[in-house]
Amino acid sequence: MTETNTTNISAAGEGTPPSQVVEEPLLSETKGEKPGFLGRIRKAVGNLALRLIACGEDGQANRDNSGADSENSDGAEETAETLDDETLQRIEEIEERCDFYVDILLEDSDIADMLMSGKYEEIEKFIPNIRELVASDGRLNPESEDYDFDYAGDTLLRLARNSVKELFGRQYEHMPKLTDKLRHVMWELINSVRSLADSYDPSYIFDNEYQHSMFELIGVERMLPEGVAEEFRDMVLSEVARYVTMLNHNCDYGYKTTMKWLEDRGFPPCYWPRDAREREDFPEPLRQVLVEDAVSHIDHLVIRYYGRGDRGEWVDAEVMHKYFEARWLGMTPSEICGSYDGNLIYYWHQWVNDMDKVIDGVGLDNAKKLQKELGITHFGDWSPETLRGTLKLLETGRTESGNPATIIVRGATGDHNGAAGTYGDIESPNTFAVEINHTSDLSRVVKKLEGAGVDSNTFDTLVLFGHGSESRFFMSSDEKIPPNPRKWYNKKGMRSLIETLGIGTIILNSCHPLVREKRFDALMVGDKPQQRRGTAVALSKAFPGVQVISGLDGATSSYIIKGTGNMQITTEDKGTINASSMTAVTKNGLTRVHREEVKIQ
Repeated sequence: MTETNTTNISAAGEGTPPSQVVEEPLLSETKGEKPGFLGRIRKAVGNLALRLIACGEDGQANRDNSGADSENSDGAEETAETLDDETLQRIEEIEERCDFYVDILLEDSDIADMLMSGKYEEIEKFIPNIRELVASDGRLNPESEDYDFDYAGDTLLRLARNSVKELFGRQYEHMPKLTDKLRHVMWELINSVRSLADSYDPSYIFDNEYQHSMFELIGVERMLPEGVAEEFRDMVLSEVARYVTMLNHNCDYGYKTTMKWLEDRGFPPCYWPRDAREREDFPEPLRQVLVEDAVSHIDHLVIRYYGRGDRGEWVDAEVMHKYFEARWLGMTPSEICGSYDGNLIYYWHQWVNDMDKVIDGVGLDNAKKLQKELGITHFGDWSPETLRGTLKLLETGRTESGNPATIIVRGATGDHNGAAGTYGDIESPNTFAVEINHTSDLSRVVKKLEGAGVDSNTFDTLVLFGHGSESRFFMSSDEKIPPNPRKWYNKKGMRSLIETLGIGTIILNSCHPLVREKRFDALMVGDKPQQRRGTAVALSKAFPGVQVISGLDGATSSYIIKGTGNMQITTEDKGTINASSMTAVTKNGLTRVHREEVKIQ
């Protein structure tokens, strides 16, 4: 009879998740079961599930000891012969009072009342040392001033359950009635979860019947010995995975519990993208979301799942890189702002949103092309218009409008404060985006542009972004260039870009483009040419005839003016409240005030 039922269970697990499973009776006793069995235990199972989840118990210790000797057909009889009289009596008691012991395992509140009644002769059947416990802990003793009603109820119920659970885990093959009762509970819960999933509304992120039923299912499954739990593995796996796919990513209720359950069953979330492609046993509901949806709420759930810190505000960067590199094969996540303890979760959520934006704007394949060809990783720092314009230039060598284009070059690393995010406000398609680790990378970019048909009339302006001090310009984390004309000229990639493309204007978007000198007023540049020092001056001397527009002698900030698309550069005087929106233009080593707007286009 058992063999027949195993087949039925397996067959019932096939098909679409919402389908209803109809349990076949396992023993003659179950035929007389009341139709409302689940209703009778609903409250008890809910309490059990929540307590199991809170305690983080997975029942593995019990499961490791379960099962009979499969190599000996007479294993059950041999094992029975080795059981002592006390164990045999306990097994017989449990089988005779099966319903009662199911209630103990499910932590029914009526059982708690009985345990607190003081009938120690009865209680000793489940908690042999009950008298010693009560004597040593006043919180359990009704006659003590320290007596704690809630604590006593929870503690005694947990001890009784664990005692029965431990014996059941080791000897469940000798307890067919109790085993089948719990099988019946599992069938009822699986059917309930599947039915509720069909009507689940993910906009309700708080407590609801579907969420409670899922917790109940997980709680009972964790209590089962391995041999019994295996019968339901595929069905429960599918339903838990389905639940995760339906969660709202802002939901605090249940996502960690269900994701941890999946991890404990061999499916850690950081490997989901890889496993969805490579493992045949990967849960189908999750596979469909990860394979079919380029960006999903699942990505946000995984970020939150690995949160660390008091409020879960940090996340291990290595884990996240592993996940997203598998999520979008051929893509590398951008450098994320972080700290000594990892990366802020906020930035990873933002990165996923940025990927969503770029995938909607240019498509995942084009995003991969932009990264491969031009090093683009900070997709959120570029507008879809800029990226579409970049693709157009890369493919045809011309802008859509036919007007000259602006090339914007920034480091792939080193933007420690996200200042380059301002370029996301540029809405002109007449712009070309490039991210580099070193100026030598620009030689490769120039060759690609030449191959597309670009000539000296295609571009007229270069925006060069980086962080800077008076002593050096930080192109990236790996390249620092001093304000020396010869050093700049010897940067072959930069020289090739400026000379081949016929660049006439460089907009130097960096702090301290000019050096503070006592002979000049701070934050001031005159109408007459001045011989100044700094990166702006070095660039103008390295490339004669090219005008370099920049901020002044201090820390700068910039933004894109809505409507015109021009850039506003403001320079601040460190240690004071003084600031200036004046800009300077330097050509052939001479600097004067620049009284026009800084035009990107």
